[in-house]
Amino acid sequence: MLKLFKKLLSYLEKYPRFKRYTDEITGFRGTERKFALSIATGIFIGTAMPPGFQIMTAVPLAMFLRANVLIACFFTLISNPFTFPPIIYTSFRLGSYVTGISMQWKVLSDFISNPTSEQFLLIGGTGFGIYMLGGLIQALIYTPVSYLCGIYLYRNLPAVRKKREE
Repeated sequence: MLKLFKKLLSYLEKYPRFKRYTDEITGFRGTERKFALSIATGIFIGTAMPPGFQIMTAVPLAMFLRANVLIACFFTLISNPFTFPPIIYTSFRLGSYVTGISMQWKVLSDFISNPTSEQFLLIGGTGFGIYMLGGLIQALIYTPVSYLCGIYLYRNLPAVRKKREE
């Protein structure tokens, strides 16, 4: 699959019209700002959006911000099956704290363990609003930190690679 993808990219790069778009999507070349912005975009979407909507939101947002789409999509995976329960728990806790509306943890744990439409209706629009507000607060905290980490990585990864080669 990777060979096919590389072959397709090499074919598209022969044409100058497509080269700009392939560099935008797959190119790791760029400035430290672009690299850090790509990481921050992925982290923001990964914590603020519910799973299932993350990649669909990250691609247009990364293109709009002129960030690297591939890196942004990769970093949306911060909310993978192992990290999703703590993220959803803190989202609900933060949202409940800010709004003053309490949610019963039994209803939430039932939804997390068995996400059916009936369970979603039990949570309701209020619960979804609490989750989205808590996720947005988390994203606003994690995004600047991940941006600074991205700048640090961009500056120090070439030095690490150079040490390994020696």
